[in-house]
Amino acid sequence: YSKTAKKKTTNDILSCYLKQRCRPATPPNSLQHSTSSHPELCDSCGRLLVNNNSTVFACGHGYHIDCYREKCTHCEEFYKKGIFKNVRKFLTRIEKGEDKLTKEDIDDDETMWKVRRKSLRM
Repeated sequence: YSKTAKKKTTNDILSCYLKQRCRPATPPNSLQHSTSSHPELCDSCGRLLVNNNSTVFACGHGYHIDCYREKCTHCEEFYKKGIFKNVRKFLTRIEKGEDKLTKEDIDDDETMWKVRRKSLRM
């Protein structure tokens, strides 16, 4: 059992697992702006995606099996930026002593829950 055969078998198993768990779908509206402009390319290394060695996730981002690191880096950054933005707004409100919800706060909460509900349905 050679190293090459073992790696190919491992890649085949991982590919099968990823394709079952992460079926391609239309990304939620809130994520469409973070979708790669080149869906045929790997979002990690930029090389062409090959059917048996890659997968495209529900968010619309695609990776080679060897490039995927247990999370979509584009979506992780998208959510981190949103979280940091909300934390900064919250800290600013605390510093000012404000205790009223603004229309922007309500809109942000509604958007967050819509995205959350859509991701739970996937």
